[in-house]
Amino acid sequence: MLRLALLLSAATLAGTTPQALLAKLLKTPIRAAELPGGFSHAQPEKQALSANARKYHAVGLVDVALKGPDAEDAFAWIVFPNHADAIGDLDNPVVGNGVQVVNTVPGIKESLILTGPLNGKKVTDAAAVVGNVLVQGVVASSKVRLPTAIILLHAAIAHLQKVR
Repeated sequence: MLRLALLLSAATLAGTTPQALLAKLLKTPIRAAELPGGFSHAQPEKQALSANARKYHAVGLVDVALKGPDAEDAFAWIVFPNHADAIGDLDNPVVGNGVQVVNTVPGIKESLILTGPLNGKKVTDAAAVVGNVLVQGVVASSKVRLPTAIILLHAAIAHLQKVR
């Protein structure tokens, strides 16, 4: 009986590995009801990690492109082995070339808001750490779209909590 309990415990723990969480984020459908008004067609896909994410030992990145009012609307999850690595990435963003940290997300202690140019657009990125995951809401538009990036961040956090 003890052996069965140990096997069940091991199986439960195996389902919570960073790799398993990454797979669940990639494969769990994002229902239309989970998206803020004006957004649809959530298209999750695995993306390559940035050099900064690799520096902090990230396991993988799932990006979710959305159909919305801007040139580009998306959210993303970068999964790390632990909270400390996720915080390392958040606390050391790549800035320069016009990218700058402008604030933190109201109500979220471990967060940043960044803005910068990309392909002639203004990118707004609201990022927060939830456990071992760096979550982002990203908007590329003709102007900085802070409220929209924050709304997308909250939707991404809610889906992460649902998947866990």
